[in-house]
Amino acid sequence: MCNLKFFFFISVRTANPSAEQVLITTLLKNYDRNARPVLDRRRPTNVTFGLEVVQLVNVDDRNQMLTTNVWVRQRWRNELLTWKSANYSGVKTIRIDPRMVWIPDIVLYNSADSIFSGGLEKYKTRVILVQDGRHAWYSPASFRSTCTIDVTYFPFDEQTCTMKFGSWTFVVTDLDIEAEDTPTFSDKYVKSAEWDLIRASKKRNVQFYECCSIPLADVTIEMVIRRKPLFYVFNLITPCMIMLTMILLGFFLPPESGERITLSITVLLAMAVFLQLVAETLPRNSETIPLLGKFYITIMAEISMSLMCTCWVLNIHHRNSGRSIVKTPQWVEVFVLGWLAKILCVRKPGVEVEKISINNKHENRNDDDVIQVRVSPQDLKGKMSLNGEAHTLLSMSHVTPVCRSIGQIQKRFSQHNGDAKNSEEKENVSGDNLSRNLAVLTEHVKFSRDIEDNQKKWKHVAMVMDRFFFWFFILTVLTSTLVIFKERIRLTPEERLITNLLANYTKEARPVKDPRQKVVVTFGFELVQLVNVDVRNQMITTNVWVRQIWDNELLTWDPRDYDQIQTVRLDASLVWIPDIVLYNSADNEFSGGTDKYKTPVILSSNGSCSWFCPASFTSTCPIDVQYFPFDRQKCVLKFGSWTYEVILAKENGSSQSQYIQSAEWNLYGIKKQRNAKKYTCCKHKLADISITIIMDRKPLFYLFNLVIPCLIILSMILLGFFLPPESGERITLSITVLLANAVFLQLVGESLPRNSETVPLLGKFYITIMAEISISLMLTCWVLNIHYHGSGNSVKAVPLWARIIVLQWLGYILCV
Repeated sequence: MCNLKFFFFISVRTANPSAEQVLITTLLKNYDRNARPVLDRRRPTNVTFGLEVVQLVNVDDRNQMLTTNVWVRQRWRNELLTWKSANYSGVKTIRIDPRMVWIPDIVLYNSADSIFSGGLEKYKTRVILVQDGRHAWYSPASFRSTCTIDVTYFPFDEQTCTMKFGSWTFVVTDLDIEAEDTPTFSDKYVKSAEWDLIRASKKRNVQFYECCSIPLADVTIEMVIRRKPLFYVFNLITPCMIMLTMILLGFFLPPESGERITLSITVLLAMAVFLQLVAETLPRNSETIPLLGKFYITIMAEISMSLMCTCWVLNIHHRNSGRSIVKTPQWVEVFVLGWLAKILCVRKPGVEVEKISINNKHENRNDDDVIQVRVSPQDLKGKMSLNGEAHTLLSMSHVTPVCRSIGQIQKRFSQHNGDAKNSEEKENVSGDNLSRNLAVLTEHVKFSRDIEDNQKKWKHVAMVMDRFFFWFFILTVLTSTLVIFKERIRLTPEERLITNLLANYTKEARPVKDPRQKVVVTFGFELVQLVNVDVRNQMITTNVWVRQIWDNELLTWDPRDYDQIQTVRLDASLVWIPDIVLYNSADNEFSGGTDKYKTPVILSSNGSCSWFCPASFTSTCPIDVQYFPFDRQKCVLKFGSWTYEVILAKENGSSQSQYIQSAEWNLYGIKKQRNAKKYTCCKHKLADISITIIMDRKPLFYLFNLVIPCLIILSMILLGFFLPPESGERITLSITVLLANAVFLQLVGESLPRNSETVPLLGKFYITIMAEISISLMLTCWVLNIHYHGSGNSVKAVPLWARIIVLQWLGYILCV
């Protein structure tokens, strides 16, 4: 008998529900989660919003987006869900799924998620309910928000990013949001490897929008973050400085080595290649030039300048390399050889040449004592008839003129004359003939000495200028581097209204009483951000605000019956909505965009429905790259009903007040047009609204990274025309520049759009530059061929036309 009683007691305890179960069932009975949780609809629902930053996941410089892990805290009071704990075994708090109670539709305004729903779907935790109606909703979440990145001081930059939270449909008189008085980040914060979080703050704002006559409240979280530059200094700046020091070695190479131009142009080529490799790290921004970009282009300009200086020094060094004498100007001897050489401590090369006099007895006489005969070495060989001994002396003096003195020559002639006196055959040799031969030999020796003196002077000038350019280059690099790197129990009237409206309502039925009547939908569109323009795949991604307004004749009421309630907000899944989709959608899931709208529909008492939705669209856009990168593109977003025969009307006016400027494109304008077109599927025409976005590409990035480096490389080919043919560097310079341009073209090919319909302007530019470099190379080969023409044993006379046209006319015009 006792066992039977015990079994009966256990069965009763098991069958009876717990106090918490009874409480939840009682609370949710006849409760509508769509109604605002106030007994007096004239009072707003006060929501306290708090946010704590846990981690900075990513800062996307190129797309200007910030990804953060946060803890979100929301508190409000639900006057419709209260109870006395004494009636439910002392239960004071319960936890309920957020889908079962009213929750504020607070979203992230500047969301950058691919599914642009503002973040409501991120909250998965339960809502804590207290017996006095207080609700607390604590949720961890990951947000991706837009953040305008200023890359002026990259990689030593500091950014300010904001996250704007607020209700999407409730105005401030219905839902008022306040900032929680707690720290925005604490010891729970996980430090980022790339960014330092300097400070974070919260601020409440009240702002008017075009959608509503009453302002909306929001809480804005402002975060100041600073980039850690060590990675960029170690991987981008230090290798560049190492390559830069290599150019200094060119000033220590002797000009005779024939490697100076090769070293300079190779360093320039390496720098150009390295610039393209690190371009992927640099943020693409045409608003400002990053600090690191300025540094790289300055270094390339300085390397190019050092290459020009090297070419000039080589040109000076090889002056007088032929048999002509080009004397140094007076100002060069005074300024360069005198003043500048002393400052730079550059000594004169070589040894002093012995003064040549008429005989050994007067070796200390002035140069004026030397016999002056205006005869050139060519005249010596072609016009003078000397005896065998004179030819021997001429040959010896021609080979080593500096080591031959007039005393040595006279000694040889004295021996020759002594033998002649002892021989009867040579007694009649004329003294005048011997004197003439002696004068010719003297003039030849002096001429050779003058050539060598001038060569040494020009080489001395080259040494001084080489040393000057070396120190000038060091000062320029240091200065430029320093300048660049310096800084509910009872049904409320609203609940009753919603219940009555949806009691016998079918959302699949068109919202008209007369089936023959068409639904008129007013479609509005506001562009918020140009996220991406995919030139290769011909797609455009945009963040937009879509507005749709229509009349629902089946959902009307008299406000006097419901405490003067004029509007209610219903979930879009509860009412009929137009299936207006993006016809030219390019999403992976071609749903046309209807799944992107997550916000409630605002329903007025006269049946007017307003659906204001933020969304992100990826659409097709034919890109015309003919004038790339100075192109203007027109992208069309075509919206229309996919199945219904509705009348679409475009919204009057267009606003760009919320538009976030793109770093790569300028928004030129937006045009809206209504069209009616007949399709093969239907007998009647279907209406659509076409939004034409007109945008201009900002060319600064491409000018700075593609055009200017190419022009710098192109300017190097001009230096080949200033190099003397004897230097042996002209072909090397031209072919190296051609190779550099070819390599550069391949590197920048990834930036050019792949399009076989038209040739981009930048592509034409590169091909033209390569053709011009090739032409200059052919001209250089022709000039070298002419220069060495007749350098062998055969003598080829200059044609008459060449002497007249080239040497006379063209030489006179070009002052050569």
